[in-house]
Amino acid sequence: MKQCGFIAIIGRPNVGKSTLLNSILKTKLSITASKVQTTRDNIIGIDTQKTCQYIYMDTPGIHLGKTKTFNQILNRTALSVVKDVDCVLLLIQANKITNEDKKIIDHMTEHKINIPVLLVLTKIDLIKDKNVLLLQISKLDKLFNFSQIIPLSAKKNISIDLLKNQIQPFLPKIDFIYNNDELTDKSTNFLCAEIVREQLTKQLDQELPYQLVVEIEKIIEENNMVKISAVILVEKTHHKAIIIGKNGSKLKQIATNSRQSLEKFFDKKVFLKTWVKLKTNIFEETFKNR
Repeated sequence: MKQCGFIAIIGRPNVGKSTLLNSILKTKLSITASKVQTTRDNIIGIDTQKTCQYIYMDTPGIHLGKTKTFNQILNRTALSVVKDVDCVLLLIQANKITNEDKKIIDHMTEHKINIPVLLVLTKIDLIKDKNVLLLQISKLDKLFNFSQIIPLSAKKNISIDLLKNQIQPFLPKIDFIYNNDELTDKSTNFLCAEIVREQLTKQLDQELPYQLVVEIEKIIEENNMVKISAVILVEKTHHKAIIIGKNGSKLKQIATNSRQSLEKFFDKKVFLKTWVKLKTNIFEETFKNR
């Protein structure tokens, strides 16, 4: 009998949601960076085993209490998936439990989440004293009726298989939804844009404007090469100047790193053309339907 179900990965920003998904899939699907709310969309990652298909939904980091429109939209994007899945993975960094984590737990209690919630304590490789970890588990266990508590490290690949074993009983006994070889529901254009945006995030860090969108204008696949045209859209002139850098040096570095990542993605040579354009109301146009 086959099993197939949806699993939401939620938590505050930078607790390792995208890193966990990439580790489970053994490939880079979600972008990872230190900047808060790097993930903007609910990204589906599909892990198909012999008799079980796990459909993970990587969500933007939840910032409860934030009032900015951008944060509100990302919070709505993240929280909207909870009611439509078979179980939830709530990620909390094992060595850094914050008030933001507790607010998310309170939110789940207030809204009477009645589906299985597995607490996943991430980055346990950063905790040297096991007694500290056990104390954290004891504290969190009192805050919510978690179905399971699983400490792990996605970066070190510790207890990833254990996590999947704990998820499996909560998945319905139904046929697979996706084909065995499908990895995501996202298009190649979307994934390429995310790869470029990841490099923007890493190169610019705190200088990176939130109101920024990467669009892939065309992808041409040839026998030994992929040609990609990517445009980076921003709303303000000084944001454009930041991305381009002195004599174009910053944009050149972003393009070089993006090309290298894209070559790994396609497993062939990539010719990448990038430029920066100004466009008003880009934020509203891109996210208005979310």
